[in-house]
Amino acid sequence: MKTRVGRPRSEKSREAVLAATHALLGEGGRLTFEAIAKRAGVGKPTIYAGGLRWRILFWKRFSLRQMPR
Repeated sequence: MKTRVGRPRSEKSREAVLAATHALLGEGGRLTFEAIAKRAGVGKPTIYAGGLRWRILFWKRFSLRQMPR
């Protein structure tokens, strides 16, 4: 079993990233990791480390308006 190193992942940060992604999609804004991180108030590593980038890329590709939770 692998042991994680570093701080535990923040559910609050994860929710902020998902909400920022959804908001930017709804506004038709430019959906970049930089824009998402700025809107969510987190650093880009939070997006990469949290495994959220694949979800975001999927939403970006298909421009989904409803985010699955």
